[in-house]
Amino acid sequence: MKVYQFFHLILRARAEIHSTTRVKKQKKELMMKTTLIILFNLGLICTSCIARGDGQDIEIRLPEKLMPKLTDEENIRLQKDREYNQLVLQASKDLPYRRPDEFDCVFYSFGQLVKLCDAILIVKVVDVEEIKSKSIADRFQPKLQFKVDVTSNLVGKLEQKDVLPVIRWWDRKEIPKKGGKLLVFIASEEYSPGVIDALKWNFDKTKMQGKALDKQVVMGESRGVIDLVNKTTEEEILKTVTGYAQNLRQRNWDAEKYYAFLRQLSASPYKRIKDDAISDMFLFLRFDPPVDLKRVLEDKDVDDGIKNYVRLILYPQIKP
Repeated sequence: MKVYQFFHLILRARAEIHSTTRVKKQKKELMMKTTLIILFNLGLICTSCIARGDGQDIEIRLPEKLMPKLTDEENIRLQKDREYNQLVLQASKDLPYRRPDEFDCVFYSFGQLVKLCDAILIVKVVDVEEIKSKSIADRFQPKLQFKVDVTSNLVGKLEQKDVLPVIRWWDRKEIPKKGGKLLVFIASEEYSPGVIDALKWNFDKTKMQGKALDKQVVMGESRGVIDLVNKTTEEEILKTVTGYAQNLRQRNWDAEKYYAFLRQLSASPYKRIKDDAISDMFLFLRFDPPVDLKRVLEDKDVDDGIKNYVRLILYPQIKP
C-alpha cells in the first residue's frame, strides 16, 4: 500500500472516531491521540521522502482487513492530489531553503526576523561558553551562552544587559569567537498559533499580539545571530535590515515599494541576503498576491526560481 493510501486510511479512521456515539469518551480520546501520533510520524516520513525527491513511493504493509477500500471517486481525487504535490515539488525545487534541514530558515529570514522581533542589537562578543550536555544531538547542535557588550540598540533592549539567552547553534558550523561583532534579533513573544498570518508581508505586530514568553529568546536561535565579519558586511547587513524595517514595521505598507526592495536584494552578492530575499518574495506572492503575477513572470530582475513557482502554481490559480 502506498503512503497516500495509508494517509487516507488514517483520515477515514479519524472521521469515524468523530462520528461514533457508542465509543466511551476515554477510549475515544485515546484513539484520537493514537491517530494524531500516527499522522505526526507519517508526516515526518512523507517529508523525508519528498525532500529526497527520489520519485518512489514508500510501501507500507498492513493486514488485509485494514487495507482501505477506496471508491473510484476517492481514487481519482487521490491521484489528482499526488499529481499536484509532484507539481509543487517541481515548481519549488529551485527556491532556497527546500531541504528538511534548512526549511526552518523560511520562518527566520530577514523579513520574518525584522517583522516579528522585539529587539535588534549590535553586540561585541566578550566570551563564549558551551553548555555541557550528554545529549548526542547537542554534539552537532551545541547550546551556547554568549557574554556580550551591547554597542547599539536598533530596536528594544536586552533584559540581561551583558548576557544573551542560551542559543542552540544549528544552521552553520562556524561559532563566533571572542571579539567578534554580531547583529542579534531578540523576541519576547512567539506566534506559532497564528503562524500563517505572521508569514504575510503586511502582518501588523501592533494589532496581533503573540504568546508572551517567560523570558527573552534569540529568534530562530543561531539563525537570529548574524556575523558582522567586517565593515563592508556590516554596512550591507544594516542597510538590508533598515530597508526591511521601513517596509514592514512602519505600518505604511506599500506593495510596490516592497516588491522593488526584494527584487534588488535578490541580486545581492551576499548569500544570506539573497536567499532570504527570494524566500521573502515567495511569501510575499504566496498569500493573496498584491502585485500582478503576469508582470512578475515578465520581470527580468525576478529570480528564476520564483518565476517557476508563479508560472506552475500561482498563476494558473487566478488565470480565467
